Amino acid sequence: MEKKYLFRREDNDEIISVPWEVMQQQDVLGYITLEDGVQAKRCVRLEMERDHSPAKREKRTGTPFPPPSDALGFPIQALAEREKDRIAGGFTDIEFKPDPLVPEFMQVHFRSYSARDRYAKHCGLHDQSGTRSVAITPNDIRRAEKEVKKRYGEP
Repeated sequence: MEKKYLFRREDNDEIISVPWEVMQQQDVLGYITLEDGVQAKRCVRLEMERDHSPAKREKRTGTPFPPPSDALGFPIQALAEREKDRIAGGFTDIEFKPDPLVPEFMQVHFRSYSARDRYAKHCGLHDQSGTRSVAITPNDIRRAEKEVKKRYGEP
């Protein structure tokens, strides 16, 4: 699928998509002239929002967005107590799910980073690194393995 570039028509503010060849004709200010003579300005911010949306990030990395937390997780035996605390605290934007690799351990899944931060504060934790948990996906491991083999050969 060919990537499309977003421009806003100057006559009616309509957002249009154009192929790479047309985008390449933009001037230094980001304007192109359309076939009907109307100018259109490039919408880089809209492209960034489109290309870095949570859904696209999840599809690209295979990791839920935001990623689930193991640090806030707990053994399955504590589920009833934690669920009671979640409801009492009004945390409707989080849920507890078994870790796919260790089913007897519960991960905490969030609908947003703000929900994660609120729940972490409730639990007395704080993300001091500011990295917001970077998950290593199976694709990352495969790429790293391929790079090591390329540099150093087969073991």
